[in-house]
Amino acid sequence: MDASKLFAEELAKDLLGSHLDRYSAILSNYDPDKAAPVFAGAIRAFQHLAPQDQAAIAAFLGVVITDTASIILGVIDGSTGVDNLDGEFQLFYDGSLASGSLQDHFLAASETRFGA
Repeated sequence: MDASKLFAEELAKDLLGSHLDRYSAILSNYDPDKAAPVFAGAIRAFQHLAPQDQAAIAAFLGVVITDTASIILGVIDGSTGVDNLDGEFQLFYDGSLASGSLQDHFLAASETRFGA
């Protein structure tokens, strides 16, 4: 497997697996009175939702994570621009060029995770 595909698939697995699960667990189970203010309001609101609405919010978090990572990977690949940055980015993994198809591989891996 090439470095680009390996990096993108492992990143998708991590972000859309353990990280998404961790945030869902925080929203579901954490005591809002013990949470940092930035989390407390969201935890309270989430815990008052019906289970199907909680599932919808958790799925939406997956979309936000996917979109954010995709934009960053697109910048590294050169397919997405950032204002005031005209240079070329390159990402190497273990001595091999990984940039160029990161965004495509990441989106394919996230579609596998969410069935999109």
